[in-house]
Amino acid sequence: MQALLASLLVALGNFRQIVAYFVFVAMVFLALTTAGLYRLTCKSPQENQPRFPGYPYTPLVFLALVGLFLLLLAECNPFQVMLGVGVVMLGVPAFELVRK
Repeated sequence: MQALLASLLVALGNFRQIVAYFVFVAMVFLALTTAGLYRLTCKSPQENQPRFPGYPYTPLVFLALVGLFLLLLAECNPFQVMLGVGVVMLGVPAFELVRK
């Protein structure tokens, strides 16, 4: 289903629409991955302490900038953003079937 929708988007859309569709979803998952750093350190702070400069603040700044980017992208391309989120949500039933 996702491949069919992606093929339709490529056939009917222009480059800007395709980029807005893909970038929004990719940035959401990138932000979730970054937010996962905090979840890992909350479970066992001594074992999983990240070692990079400015640790608690660097990811926060990144998440704030990604959030701003996502808001601006959603404001400029709402249809493509909703299409991207919709395609990702189509994977939820498949995930639930595989998980069971």
